[in-house]
Amino acid sequence: MEKNIDLSSVEFKFDTNLQRKMMMHKNPAKNKGQVIGIPPELVKSFKVEAREKGSWKIIEEVTGNRTRLVKVNFKTIKTNAIRVTFNDTYGDPNIKLFEVRCY
Repeated sequence: MEKNIDLSSVEFKFDTNLQRKMMMHKNPAKNKGQVIGIPPELVKSFKVEAREKGSWKIIEEVTGNRTRLVKVNFKTIKTNAIRVTFNDTYGDPNIKLFEVRCY
């Protein structure tokens, strides 16, 4: 049997393509080829679930995410597993997750 732990926060670090060439120039012609706005690689929406007493319960549903680091805070629960379901990005067909931390 798996041991339960107290959990009150899950943090995610997503891909925002920090390797992309970015220049700030007043002349739009010199910014040609740059992605303007939200990076297509960024995860837009996802769901976090925790297993409590053998069944999965939704902890948080995030929609319209616009940040690389997302902190999901909630009332402390006793759990032995979390599950994350990624729904979409801002255009990239692949979803990249760099880090997950549970507290």
